[in-house]
Amino acid sequence: CGDDFLRFLTEHLEDRVYLEGQTIIKEDDEGDSCLFVVVRGTVEVWKKLRGRLGEMVPGDAFGEMFAFGIVKRRTTTIVAKTPCLLRALHQRVLMRALEIFPDERQRILYQL
Repeated sequence: CGDDFLRFLTEHLEDRVYLEGQTIIKEDDEGDSCLFVVVRGTVEVWKKLRGRLGEMVPGDAFGEMFAFGIVKRRTTTIVAKTPCLLRALHQRVLMRALEIFPDERQRILYQL
């Protein structure tokens, strides 16, 4: 990704803190349309019919399928295993970035 595109995204990130056991997103929800990046802490990934799928640690991201509008509902539940610092990127910011930077849009959509 280009520097200007990344700068635009990072300027619009929102810090969010979650406590151990707190639900960040819930499977089947249609609400909060953010993509999240784990900065500190560990989160657990759960699926209703399959149980615990695994963990995510700093550097991992989740919620991209929902943020890009590929799915209409959250596909998993994410719960803070430890106190966590996450960075949230709102869907409207992501969509605006893809409008402003059409070359990046093509590159990202090609990879999806």
